[in-house]
Amino acid sequence: MLRIGFSAVVLLSVVAGLVLAGAGLSRGETGLVVIGAVWVLFGLLCSISVAKLWSR
Repeated sequence: MLRIGFSAVVLLSVVAGLVLAGAGLSRGETGLVVIGAVWVLFGLLCSISVAKLWSR
């Protein structure tokens, strides 16, 4: 159950980062694009590291 919950939170975080980056692109604001991209990368890194821990 915990894995499903964490996966859902990470997925929502990645989607939120993509939405933020998309909003930045549509407005032409580089700051939003960078923040969104960093948010997505952080979410992906968290999911990879936790997946490695759970696979042990």
